[in-house]
Amino acid sequence: MSCLWDLGSCDPNAVSQRLATTYGRTYGQKTASVLLGRLLKKGYVTYTPGKAPTGGRRPHIYLATVSRSHSFKIIFNKFLEGYQLSREDFDRIWPWVLFTEDFRKKHEAKEAKEAEAAEAAKAESKP
Repeated sequence: MSCLWDLGSCDPNAVSQRLATTYGRTYGQKTASVLLGRLLKKGYVTYTPGKAPTGGRRPHIYLATVSRSHSFKIIFNKFLEGYQLSREDFDRIWPWVLFTEDFRKKHEAKEAKEAEAAEAAKAESKP
């Protein structure tokens, strides 16, 4: 799902490449298609037929149907159901989950700045 949220709409090949470059997970295009198909059955994504390459099949272009925060709420709700917590308990805990999401975003931004600084320092040190 993170790939779809990051890229917007994309085909399984783009998801496979994104998983490898960003998340260090190497899955083939067919495996990415299977994962996207499972998300489609659950209602988390939708697809439209893409443009067919010459002599090839039309790839599916997938798009997330739920936002990142809504999907966290769904997953967290299932987690709480496993522990048999009431809806009131969930509503009391939910702001802390949102805080965690904000923290993650700030942490990613900080890591990106540090990576840019490291690249700049590396570029300056080259003769």
